[in-house]
Amino acid sequence: MLHIPRPSEAGAPFRNGRGTQTEPLSTPPPYSGVEHDHMGSLTRAGVEHIPLDSSERCHRPVGYMRSPCILYKGHRTDGSSIRCRSTIPDDDTARNPTGTCQCCFRTQKVVRGAMTLHGYKRPGTGYIIGNCRGTGYVPYEVSCEQTKVFRGEIEQMREAKRAALARLQARPDTVRYSTSIYVGYGHPRAESKRSPYAPVWVDIAKGTPPGWAVSDIVATRRSHHAAGPVVNVGDFEQFDHPGYDKVLDHLIGDVERLIERMTDDIDFLAGKIAEWTPIPLKEATA
Repeated sequence: MLHIPRPSEAGAPFRNGRGTQTEPLSTPPPYSGVEHDHMGSLTRAGVEHIPLDSSERCHRPVGYMRSPCILYKGHRTDGSSIRCRSTIPDDDTARNPTGTCQCCFRTQKVVRGAMTLHGYKRPGTGYIIGNCRGTGYVPYEVSCEQTKVFRGEIEQMREAKRAALARLQARPDTVRYSTSIYVGYGHPRAESKRSPYAPVWVDIAKGTPPGWAVSDIVATRRSHHAAGPVVNVGDFEQFDHPGYDKVLDHLIGDVERLIERMTDDIDFLAGKIAEWTPIPLKEATA
C-alpha cells in the first residue's frame, strides 16, 4: 500500500487571505475520509505521492478556515509527472471559542484567532457565494479597528449615493429601467439553469410615456402579451415599461431609502466603536 506522507513542520506560516501569520500551528490531525478517498483515487490511477521540499510547499486557506494546504508532487507509472493538493483539516470547531464579528456583529466561531467564514449563501450549485466583510479578522472582543474601517467605507458609499441622488433630482435626459421577462427554462439568456427569466433594460428619454420596448433576446416560444404585441419564434422579445416620470420617481426613492439605511448603519457602528472595551471570548462548553 502506498504511504501518504504527513507534513513535518508544525509551525509553518499560513495565509489568512490578508497576510501571512507565523503563529505556531498545533500538530495536524489525521487526514479525513474525504482526503483518503481523494488520495485513494489517485493511487488507483497509478500516482505515487512525493512531498515537495520546504521551498516548494505552499499554505493557503481552504474555505477561509485557515487550513494549511500541502502541495504534493508525484509521477504516474508511465513516468509523467502530476501535482495534487492535500488539505489539513482544522480541529473540531465545536471546541473553539465564540466571538462577535466586527462588521455584522453576529456571533461566530473563532478559528486560530480570526472569525471563521460566515455571511455566505448556498445556491445549490456545489459551492458557496460571498462572505461577510469581517471574515478573517479578529473578533470585536479583541479589537474594533475593522469596525472603524467598515464605517469609513460606508461613509464613502453614502457620499457616492448622495451624488447620484443629486444627478437624478436634476432630471437627466435619460433614465434606465430594468426588469425581467419570461423566456422559458433552458434559454441561453436565462438568469440561471433554474430560472426561466432573463434580465432586460431600456433607456427611457425625458417625456417618454409608458409603452413597449424591443429587447435583443431572440424568442424560442410564441407569446401573446395582454393588450400588447404578439411575439413569434425567432422574433425579438418585447416588454412593457412605465413612463419617464414614474421610473425617475422610483429611482429617486430607492436611492433615498438606501442613504437612510447607510446613515443608520454608520450611527450603529459609531456607537459600537465608542463603547468598545476588550473582553474575553466565550469559551465552548463541554
